[in-house]
Amino acid sequence: NPWKSVANVSGVLGIFSFNLCGSDPECDGSSICWKNGSESINIANPLSTLSPVLNEQTGGFSINFTGVACGRGSDSWSTTIQFKCGVSL
Repeated sequence: NPWKSVANVSGVLGIFSFNLCGSDPECDGSSICWKNGSESINIANPLSTLSPVLNEQTGGFSINFTGVACGRGSDSWSTTIQFKCGVSL
């Protein structure tokens, strides 16, 4: 099951949905999305290659995802999740 977090983005209340192991059916098949009512924005494609990057200073690592175009020319949404030892989502 995806992890969900309620958040206020630019004054709009919505839900971030995270599924690191695959797609979320509630997110039109993306791994990470922002939902507000019936609107869903794909901010992480489930086909992104999971390539953890080690942070030697913290002992943690990060994973980067790329989503759909965000309306700024050819730019796409980009999501980076930082994992730290002893800290949970």
